[in-house]
Amino acid sequence: MAHASDHRALLLQNLKDAGCDNETIQSCLSQFIRNGSAGMLRILFQHRHNLLDTAYPFPEGTSRGEAYNPHLKELEALIQELRSIGAARQTSPAQVAAAWAIAKGSLPIIGVTKVRQVEEAAAAYRLS
Repeated sequence: MAHASDHRALLLQNLKDAGCDNETIQSCLSQFIRNGSAGMLRILFQHRHNLLDTAYPFPEGTSRGEAYNPHLKELEALIQELRSIGAARQTSPAQVAAAWAIAKGSLPIIGVTKVRQVEEAAAAYRLS
């Protein structure tokens, strides 16, 4: 039982760190308790754009909070610009950022675990 409790605590902290609202957190925790990770992943997939494209404050008193929270206002303008560019090209803000880095001659390290993510990375390369 301690093992499941550890997973719930870790899940809860990660959802909070990601800036999920209470409704999303409760839905994920309920799905995790009832169905394991499969049900929870469906909920996270539905909210992926909000989770990935918005600059949320990190919890106060954490190293992430201290490092990033003072800069979120600055980042929000950049994220909005990436959204605008991405919308015009029917692509994600992350793909726009990767394409910009590629166009500048760098090679961004893009973590992938699924075929879809490889396809998105290739689309970012084609944008550059």
